[in-house]
Amino acid sequence: MTSERLFQIFLWIVTSIITAIIEGKIKGKIRRKKEIRKKEFEQDKNKERLLKNYTIQNQRIFFWIMLGPFLLFGTLFLYIALIEPDAFTEFCSLAFTMFFLFGVLNAGVWKVTVEGENIMFRNSFGIIKRYRFDDITYVDKKRSGALKVYSGNKKLFTFDENIDYFYFDMQISLKGILRKNEIYPIPKHLKDVLDPVGEESSEKYVNGIVRCSCACECFHIKVYADIAEGFPQIGEYKGGYALVVAAVCTDCGKEYPIFDISKHGWNGFVCHDGTSVPDHKLKSWYCPKCGKDIYKMKISIISRGRQDFIEATGINDGETEFCEDDWVEAFEWITIGLICSRCGHSDKRWIDNETM
Repeated sequence: MTSERLFQIFLWIVTSIITAIIEGKIKGKIRRKKEIRKKEFEQDKNKERLLKNYTIQNQRIFFWIMLGPFLLFGTLFLYIALIEPDAFTEFCSLAFTMFFLFGVLNAGVWKVTVEGENIMFRNSFGIIKRYRFDDITYVDKKRSGALKVYSGNKKLFTFDENIDYFYFDMQISLKGILRKNEIYPIPKHLKDVLDPVGEESSEKYVNGIVRCSCACECFHIKVYADIAEGFPQIGEYKGGYALVVAAVCTDCGKEYPIFDISKHGWNGFVCHDGTSVPDHKLKSWYCPKCGKDIYKMKISIISRGRQDFIEATGINDGETEFCEDDWVEAFEWITIGLICSRCGHSDKRWIDNETM
């Protein structure tokens, strides 16, 4: 490998690292700016004025961050192609050039403009599309901070995590537009940790992985149950039925309630069946194959849907302790699967419990 090629590879790596570091610091500033804007919004007495007309686009500094490397690698590509042809370096230079070109277009051209109920979206290639808030069915906010906007199953546009879309997010909330997690039967205690996967999820079924707010997917599992044939089953506590599962993040130590038969599902939430168990009664669950206690967790939930809950509990008659939003708590079946992070041993139906 020649010294010139080594220098080119070194240049690619250093430029990419420097760009990533600068971009990361700017994203941190944007997050802090969002918090400031949120406080200002909450204190402003004329919120409608702020949400009437506004424009959302990338910070201008991202344009310059991407433009420099684009010009550098573009010039390098032309030099190699015209002066010192070499297939490997030509390909790498072109790849980096196209990457930063897209960054330049995204930072300099992409824009969303809101005027009352009208939304004008201009993508990175300058193509303009017009929508109304009435067209939006739901939004999906990712853990990275990105926000995807949908009409039915069609994605209209996406706000990247480095974009300050606070005002738009506020309008989504004020207009009562659903967020993705509100469409699925995810109980409130799992809203922040159950991440739906696949395309099968709907109002009556959701399948997902458990992920901590710190982004870790590995947990210590604690359980109160009777053990039958190596699996936890409904047990007894102080004369009542009991089955409790909790997960503790291996990175940050945060503990999450996963399932409690006395609180979750139709029988627990609506009928108040089952007995609560104090935390100190829960015991660690160890892998039957390697004896370790670090797992990844998958959860599937089946529900009869919002309307069935409303009719069954008499909400429309006004004589009930429940509200419409409680429908996610009254699911009829839950399946919990565990995968040992050490040896890979998998129990796809570690808990498979009917809850009504």
